Amino acid sequence: AGEGLPGLVWSSKRPCWVTDATGGAPFPPAYRRAHAGIKAVTGIPVIAGDSVVAVMEFCVLEPQKEDERLMGVVSAVATQLGTLFERKRAEEALRQSKERYRELFHQADQMQENLRHLSNKILQIQEEERTRISRELHDEVGQALTAVSMNLAILKKDVAPEAPGLLSMITDCPHSR
Repeated sequence: AGEGLPGLVWSSKRPCWVTDATGGAPFPPAYRRAHAGIKAVTGIPVIAGDSVVAVMEFCVLEPQKEDERLMGVVSAVATQLGTLFERKRAEEALRQSKERYRELFHQADQMQENLRHLSNKILQIQEEERTRISRELHDEVGQALTAVSMNLAILKKDVAPEAPGLLSMITDCPHSR
């Protein structure tokens, strides 16, 4: 929290007015050396949310009693500063949130584009596979029909003259002509 009056104000979260800053407590020696010649000092916390974010310290060279009106004005300023700190924090959080949203939106857009690309690729591969299977079936069926036609021609030539019923069956077959 720090030393001297700022440390005291920071840890207590309350304003403090010291009418005799020449005494020892609550000031450590290093603080007293840095504030040599100071007779009275006041510290006001600047609070944002529940946290002290700064301490305003005012020093005077003449002994001075606590001035409630001055403390009220400075405390009001500290409250406004605390509100400003809160607003700045909220603005930063909002900016970060917007940036994260933009990043997520961009990632979602990229994923959608990748999905479209993959879908198109799958459709292309499916079509190529259909075409390949069609060709294979066409070739296999064509070869089988050619073999049947050749076998029928052989039957017609060699066996049919001896079996007239078989000849009429072969002649009725569409691939035997």
